[in-house]
Amino acid sequence: FLMALGLRGHLSLLTATDLTDYLTQGTITTTVGIFLGMAANKRGTCDPATSKMLCLHIPSLLPSSFIPMELASTVQASAVAGIGLLYQGSSHRLMTEFLLNEIGKHPIKDQSNNDREGFSLLCGLSLGMVNLQKGTSTVCGLEDLRIEERLHKYISGGAEISDSRRQKGVTDAAISASHESGRNSRVYEANAINRDITAPGATVALGLIYIKSHNKSVATSLVLPDTHFQLDYVRPDLLAL
Repeated sequence: FLMALGLRGHLSLLTATDLTDYLTQGTITTTVGIFLGMAANKRGTCDPATSKMLCLHIPSLLPSSFIPMELASTVQASAVAGIGLLYQGSSHRLMTEFLLNEIGKHPIKDQSNNDREGFSLLCGLSLGMVNLQKGTSTVCGLEDLRIEERLHKYISGGAEISDSRRQKGVTDAAISASHESGRNSRVYEANAINRDITAPGATVALGLIYIKSHNKSVATSLVLPDTHFQLDYVRPDLLAL
């Protein structure tokens, strides 16, 4: 209901005090509705006030000096979805880089991993919305992010390579120690990409970014298997995407 009000433009009448009351005294469903409604109301505007409200509920966007907050997974997911609506078609660098990293993010320490697959999928959806229908023009100013290459890697899986760390002279031992210090005791993925988590979001993001572009390279990478043998090795939900 609140999202519908946002799409109709009615939530613009709410003041900062009204929003604070809803977010602090309301239920989780009310919070989710406010996030989606306000983002829909400001769709494509990159409004700073709405962006700040959403970013405060995404732990990965908060400074390390902030006290860790235990937020419901649905609240975090709705804030990420709101980012996609708010920055629709803007190719905003910070949000593009953040969402691209979040798709393949490993579980940190012993934080809750509930709905991790859904969160990764929403990050991919939002990444596609931020760079909606940009196609080859997306790379303008974002070349170093290697968006298409990394999305293909998230889809196909394999070993994860951190080029930025290697360029700075960080050794393999240091990289391994870094992973060990933040390892989750319940989920172990080493340095490999878990494509069961990353493939759905990456597929959606790639499709939205290159929608209506008629890009043969991207279309070829997403072609469906043409034999029964190959179909046995692909999840049905990935085929649907």
